[in-house]
Amino acid sequence: LTPGGAAEAAGIQKGDVLFEINGVEIVDGATLSEQIARYRPNDKVKVSVKRDGQVKQFEVTLRNRAGKTELLTKDTFDAVAALGGQFEEINDRAKEQLKIDSGVAVVGITPGGLLQRLRVRRGFIITQINDTPIRSSADLYKITEKITSIDGVYPDGRQAYYSGWAD
Repeated sequence: LTPGGAAEAAGIQKGDVLFEINGVEIVDGATLSEQIARYRPNDKVKVSVKRDGQVKQFEVTLRNRAGKTELLTKDTFDAVAALGGQFEEINDRAKEQLKIDSGVAVVGITPGGLLQRLRVRRGFIITQINDTPIRSSADLYKITEKITSIDGVYPDGRQAYYSGWAD
C-alpha cells in the first residue's frame, strides 16, 4: 500500500485482500496489473476487498506515478530512470543507527544513470532529492523536476551531498 496513494485515500488498508476490480476477479499480480493498465489517471474503479472475513467495496480514483490525477506526457521527467538504480525501504533499526527519519537505500546501480556518474555506491541512503524528503520508494516517482541535488548518508554514517553536475 503506497502511503498517500489512491488506494489508501479510498480507505483500503494494509492487510486487505483485493479480489475484484470493476467486477473482474483478481487472481494474481499479473491480472491486477492488466486491469489497472486498462484505465487512466482520474478514472474511478470499484475495488472489492476482504477485510477480517468481510467483503468491502471502495471507489478508487486512479492516479499517475507522481500521485496526481492528470495524465503524464512523454516530456514528464522520470526520476527513477534518471537516477539509474534499484531502491528499497530502510528499516527502523537503520534509521535509529544513522539518526535519520527516513530514506531509501540504493541496492543496485544501472550503468549510465546519474548514480553511476556521481559514483554513488550501493548502500547509500537517499534522504532528500531537490530538498524534498524521500520517505519511501514511492516518493521517487513523485519527483517530476530534473534532479539538481541529492542528500543522504552511507551505512558508515558518512553524510554526502551531490549537486552541481552537468547533464
